[in-house]
Amino acid sequence: MSIKLLSLMTTKKMLWVFMLTLGSVLWIFVGVYSGVVIDRALNSEFLHHYDYAVWRELEKNNHGSIDFQNLGNDQWTRICFLGPYHPDSEKLLGFDWDIEEFTDVLSSDGHNVLIFATEQEVVDFSIHRRSYGDFSELSGQCLDRLHSKIVFPIRKT
Repeated sequence: MSIKLLSLMTTKKMLWVFMLTLGSVLWIFVGVYSGVVIDRALNSEFLHHYDYAVWRELEKNNHGSIDFQNLGNDQWTRICFLGPYHPDSEKLLGFDWDIEEFTDVLSSDGHNVLIFATEQEVVDFSIHRRSYGDFSELSGQCLDRLHSKIVFPIRKT
C-alpha cells in the first residue's frame, strides 16, 4: 500500500511539474505574440503615431512652455488645435480636410490633435495625449508659426 501511495504521489508531482512547465511556456508564447502584434500595429502605415517630439519638447522645458516653431518641417505656417469632442477640422482650417477620416480619438477626453498646416493644406498632424500636456484650452484655434510659443497654464483667448 505504501508503494502505491508513493507511486501516486510521484505521479501527482510529475503532473504538477508538467502543468507548471506547460503554463510557463504558454505564458511566454502569449507574451511574445502580443509583442509582435503591438509592434506591427505601431509600425503600421495605417496607424498614425503619437508625436513624441512634442512630449520631449515639453519635458525639456519642465512642462512650462513649448515653442512649436522648433518642431516639424519647414512647410507649415500655422498650428491648429482640436480638443476632445471638437472634430470640426474643416471649419477651423478653412478648407476640406476631415480629421475623422484619420482618427476618432476626439470622441474621448484623453487626446488633442495638433494640425500643422498652410493656408491650403495639412502638412502633418499629431495625436497628443492630454496627460502629457493639455492643449484643450486652445481647441478650435490656430496660431501662426512665428507666434506659436505656448506658456502654461494656457489662458484661453
